[in-house]
Amino acid sequence: IEAMAKGCAVARAIVEGDDDLEDDVNCLRTRYREPDLYTAARRLLDDHVMRRRLVEDGLAHVRTECSWDKWGPHIAKLLEDVK
Repeated sequence: IEAMAKGCAVARAIVEGDDDLEDDVNCLRTRYREPDLYTAARRLLDDHVMRRRLVEDGLAHVRTECSWDKWGPHIAKLLEDVK
């Protein structure tokens, strides 16, 4: 999410978690295998059109799904419940 917010194309090796990362939607996601991650990173370097699309989709995702407007009220509620 941090990389997306800064306008970086993301290649990520992960099996579970980071549900915000959708393969070929807002990132390239691979399993925990070095050759697979290398191939994904190479694709980002070589395919300028795909890289630009992933950057734009990543930024859109961060703006809509990771905004304080969306999550702030939930966080405030959790903090209020701790009192």
